Amino acid sequence: MRRKVFIGLALVAAAISLSAAELPDEWLHWSRFREIQLPEADDSAGTAALVRVAVPEGLFDEARSDLADLRVIDANGRDVGYVVFDRGRGPESEWRPTELIDVGFVEDRYTQVVADTGEGDVIHNRVEVLLPSADEEFFTWVEVAASPDLETWRIAREKAPLYRFHRKGFGRTVSVDYPRTRDRWLRLRLLTADRAIAVERLRVAERVEDESELVDIERSLARNPESAEGESWWEPRGQLPAVPIAAARVETASSSFHRPVKVSVSEDGNVWRQVGEGQIYRYPADEAPIDDGGITRQSLQVDVRNTASMYWRVTVLDRDDPPIDDLAVVLMQSRRYAVFRATAGESYRLVYGNPRAEVPEYEIADLTSRDALAAARLAELGAEQTNDTWKSSEPFTERHPALMWTMLILAVAVLGGLA
Repeated sequence: MRRKVFIGLALVAAAISLSAAELPDEWLHWSRFREIQLPEADDSAGTAALVRVAVPEGLFDEARSDLADLRVIDANGRDVGYVVFDRGRGPESEWRPTELIDVGFVEDRYTQVVADTGEGDVIHNRVEVLLPSADEEFFTWVEVAASPDLETWRIAREKAPLYRFHRKGFGRTVSVDYPRTRDRWLRLRLLTADRAIAVERLRVAERVEDESELVDIERSLARNPESAEGESWWEPRGQLPAVPIAAARVETASSSFHRPVKVSVSEDGNVWRQVGEGQIYRYPADEAPIDDGGITRQSLQVDVRNTASMYWRVTVLDRDDPPIDDLAVVLMQSRRYAVFRATAGESYRLVYGNPRAEVPEYEIADLTSRDALAAARLAELGAEQTNDTWKSSEPFTERHPALMWTMLILAVAVLGGLA
C-alpha cells in the first residue's frame, strides 16, 4: 500500500514539474520542448522498454534539419540516450558499367544497343541511358530485353518512355525499370523508325524497393503563374521549415499523360539547384493485361533523397501540351522517430531549438537492432511549449552586431582624436 502511495506521489510531483514552462538550468539554451506521453505499460513501474515518438513536421520550425539539437530528458533534466530511426529508403543504386557490343540502326524500325553487364551473376532491374549532349530533341519508346547467352532473348519491358529535351534541361540521362534478372546481356531497342538515336553509355543497377514511411508535408504547393513557357512551376506558398524532403508526388485523374519532371531547391528564391529528376506518366501498356480503368503503367513520384531547403520548385515540362488540369503536387518526408529506453512510471520530454548544439553519440545506436527499433512501442508528443528561461547560445558579438559596430566606430574615433 505504501509503495503505491509513494509511486502516486512521485507521479504527481513529476506532473507538476513538467507543467512548468521552463527547463532545468543545463537546458537553458534549448528554446522548445514537448512532453512525451508514454504508452500504457503492461509491466509494473520501474521496468524499462523501448518506445518511439514520431518527429512532427512543425518541430523543424525550431529544430535543425539534421536534428543535431534533439534531446530526450527525464523529469530531473538528465540526458537520455536515443537514436533517430526511420525505416530507410534503401541504399542508393550501385551502378555497374556495361560494355556496348552491338550498336546499330534498322531502317524504318529501331535503333538497337546490346550491352554486356559483366560477369558475376549480378542482379539488375534498372538501366540508365546516357545520351550525348546535343540540340536534337525527341520522344520515343524503348523495349528492354535480356539474354543469358546472346541467342535466347526475353522481353523484360515492352514499352517505356525515353526522351531528350535539351533546351529545357531534361532527359540527357533517363532510367528505365524492368523485372529483376541475372541475365548478363541486355538489349535496348529505341523504337524511332525515321532516324538513328545515338547512345553514349548504358549502366545497370539493382533498384531496392523503398520501405520508408513516407508522409505528405502539410504545406501545399501551387502552380506559379509566372512559369516559363511550356513549363509548370509548382512551389510552396512561402518558405518551408527545414524539413528533409524525400520525394515529390503528383495526383491526377488523367488516364494518359507523360511529363518529364525535375525538382530544384534554392536558398534565396533566385538561384536554383537541381536535386532530382524523373518522369510522371500513365498509359496502357502492351506487355500487361489492361485493368478495368485501362491503365497498366504509371509513375507518379520523383525521389529527392532527403534534402532540406527554404525554397522548393517542382518543374513539370508540358512542352506544347496544356498543363494537366487537375494536377496536384505534394512534397513528402520520410517519417522519423526518436527511439529511447523509457522506464514505466517516469516522465520524459523532447527538447530542441539550439542551433549550436552538436550531434550527440549514444550507445543505443550501436546496441539496438533495426528490428528492435521498428518494434518499439509508439508514444505520443504533447503540444509545443516555450522554455521561459531560454537564453541564446550565440556569442554576444553575434547577438548584438549593431552594438559591436558602434563600439568599434567610437574606438576608431577616440584613437583618431588622440592621434
